[in-house]
Amino acid sequence: MSGYGSNAPGYVAPPPATGPATGGPPKLLIAGIVGSALAFIGSFLAWTSVDFDGQSETIRATEGDGIFTAVTSAAAIALFVVGLVRRNDKIAAISVLPTLITLVFGLLNLLDSERLARADIESDPEFEGISGDELDMLLKEFDFSPGVGLYVVLLGAVVAVVAGVMAGLKARQSQ
Repeated sequence: MSGYGSNAPGYVAPPPATGPATGGPPKLLIAGIVGSALAFIGSFLAWTSVDFDGQSETIRATEGDGIFTAVTSAAAIALFVVGLVRRNDKIAAISVLPTLITLVFGLLNLLDSERLARADIESDPEFEGISGDELDMLLKEFDFSPGVGLYVVLLGAVVAVVAGVMAGLKARQSQ
């Protein structure tokens, strides 16, 4: 017998690895960072697609609520990173607050595809003085649909909210 392998006399199997040093960074906080980063990236992409007479154009999120979602996503990323570095789930759990704001803005724009176009037109000096009814009539001429950036923001925000809530539950259990 060669003595190699676990059946050799005198062989004692090492104990199973435990503790944070063997598991690498907590997957939950990494998921939160990735989700928040997706929401941040989506904040700079097209949120609305506008179709009129066979032509299509997109409206970027930064022309409206994308600025807010970029800021709140950046705050969530920072909270997750600090929580990861300090190994503190309570700090990471705070990320739920800015991420919920991101999610709300994303849902508002998903449910009302005209929202971003309306904000874009209202800020255009060419349309200064146009009434709300006239703007409604103008917007009815176009076909609006959500853009890819909006879906990226929503996906990222959902992942980050779940990660933040789970971090909060984990922090609460460890008390």
